[in-house]
Amino acid sequence: MTKITVSVPDDLPDGEKRRSIESEIETKLSKHEEEARLNDYLRDLYHKASKDTGKEIESTDDLIYHLARFASRDLKEKLIGVPRTVYPWQKPKV
Repeated sequence: MTKITVSVPDDLPDGEKRRSIESEIETKLSKHEEEARLNDYLRDLYHKASKDTGKEIESTDDLIYHLARFASRDLKEKLIGVPRTVYPWQKPKV
């Protein structure tokens, strides 16, 4: 359950207070719903990438490392960076 705290100035008329509260709650709920959708998407992506690569993916670094195999050469260079430099995502956790 999401706990939402709303603060409204006391000097507003009741109708304006209600509209202000409803608007703020709607904004905060939309933000939480978007975060939940993104988390669900990432969870599905981690699961699918783990299944398709046969590797246990536990972090974003692992995900980037394993998905970089399927990237174009230009994208690999951007993901991997400077030659002979070892980045965290180049070494999946064993």
